[in-house]
Amino acid sequence: MCYVIYLSTTSGEDFTQLPTDLYRFEHADGANDAEPVKLLHYANKWVLICRHGGCSCHYRHSVASDRNAPEFGPPEDWCPEDADDIESTSAVYDCFARILAEGHRLDVLDNWNGENLDSIKSPPVSLAAVPRESFKFFENYRFDLYE
Repeated sequence: MCYVIYLSTTSGEDFTQLPTDLYRFEHADGANDAEPVKLLHYANKWVLICRHGGCSCHYRHSVASDRNAPEFGPPEDWCPEDADDIESTSAVYDCFARILAEGHRLDVLDNWNGENLDSIKSPPVSLAAVPRESFKFFENYRFDLYE
């Protein structure tokens, strides 16, 4: 079982051509990703793959409680995180910030292997209000990102 991060955007850019080893984008496969992709709002749909390939596990992830909204925050000493996951998440943040700065729309869905899709929450998130070192993905949340 793995995390899978889906995103959609109004940008027509081919994200498979981005020059980085920290993350990869693949086109969302309509057959395998049909249900999660239905939750995305924009025309160009992608899967964000970690640097090791295959899934989206090697990024910063968190789980928000049912009572509390997701809280972004930097890594904490009491809860160590893998340095590569932090680096990759920061690089993806930079990519998202660039897409938004270019005037495109973007939404991002973090899901555990296509499960619990009926419980996805979809708050808007201002990327400008979330510092780079605090950004992370939240299981079963679809963020409609804006500047």
